[in-house]
Amino acid sequence: MKVLYFGLGFSDAAVTGSEVIRKRNLEFVRNCFGEENVVCYRHVLPKVIRPLRWFSLLFRDLAGEGLFTDRGLLRAVRENNVETIFIDGTVGTRFKRAFLRRHRAISFFHNVEYDYYRKEMENFLRNDRSARRRIHQVQFALTSRLVYINERNLCRYSDTVITLNERDSKRLKELYGRKADLILPTSMRDRPGIPAAGEECREEPYLLFVGSDFYGNTDGLFPFCEQCMPKIGAKLVVAGTGMEKYADRFDPGKIKFPGYVPDLGELYGNAAAVVLPIISGSGMKTKTCEALMYGKVIFGTRESFEGYAAQESEDCILCEDWDEFVSKISTYLREGPEKYSGANRRLFLKYYENSAVEKLFAAYVSGNKRTTGRDRDDT
Repeated sequence: MKVLYFGLGFSDAAVTGSEVIRKRNLEFVRNCFGEENVVCYRHVLPKVIRPLRWFSLLFRDLAGEGLFTDRGLLRAVRENNVETIFIDGTVGTRFKRAFLRRHRAISFFHNVEYDYYRKEMENFLRNDRSARRRIHQVQFALTSRLVYINERNLCRYSDTVITLNERDSKRLKELYGRKADLILPTSMRDRPGIPAAGEECREEPYLLFVGSDFYGNTDGLFPFCEQCMPKIGAKLVVAGTGMEKYADRFDPGKIKFPGYVPDLGELYGNAAAVVLPIISGSGMKTKTCEALMYGKVIFGTRESFEGYAAQESEDCILCEDWDEFVSKISTYLREGPEKYSGANRRLFLKYYENSAVEKLFAAYVSGNKRTTGRDRDDT
């Protein structure tokens, strides 16, 4: 049986959270079905001239796949006699109902893309003061409508729907009338060489935040820097692509923005704790998984721990507001912070190391035949 993996491309380094999960998913598919049986199709979003883009936005839902049918995908399916398609992410999908019904379709939702896109639209328009603001508003509205249609079709006609957590599964039910068939949480391959014993922070302690420059990170990080860091007796290091542009926004003696760091191992290893002041989003935060892997004490919001069994570790410390961040971090620092949390490291190995999650995927996929997609009606 041939399987086609369909998803956006990712680099070998897998820098972003979505890249980490796409790389993992491809590995799972290859291990489950056999690498020789998997055809990997990296989708590239088309570049189109503006009049055609507008025409597509207006009529794409009426034209089925729209003006820009991905013929390479259809050819790959036909030439390889593909029976199963693993759809990794709902952005850029262009699948007709008949196409989904002819194949066993497994759709993986990194988040509820409709909600994510609406939030991105609100954030962009809030900061857009240009003369083209009204045009941007219409374009965003039409695009979010198409995202909704894509996700609705995938929910209706996929044989298996997978989400990262129960919250997204419930949201799919609210929007499209279908919950996930499988919850497959964020995970990553363990990194060798992480210490197995605690070590007290003897040098001047610093807190660590890892994340690239986008509103899902900065919406919570900047208020944390402004309201909490002046009251906390430690420095903060913010590592991530594009973050270096904010080096002069805050006191450089207190908060450092090194930008992209190729190897985060040393930065994690010497940190007193990881802070995750994330206040919005969906899916699961890959940075939380990474901090658990390195065995770091984590101070985070409900959003940063969403989907994680944080209640099983005393070192996943929930902070409900900025005052709690200040008081709990300050208490931790006074008591003598340690570089390593055995409790969080064990939590990672139990639930969020790739091998543990892959067992869930393999058991479900191998034990379920075609039923859902074929039996769905066209209403």
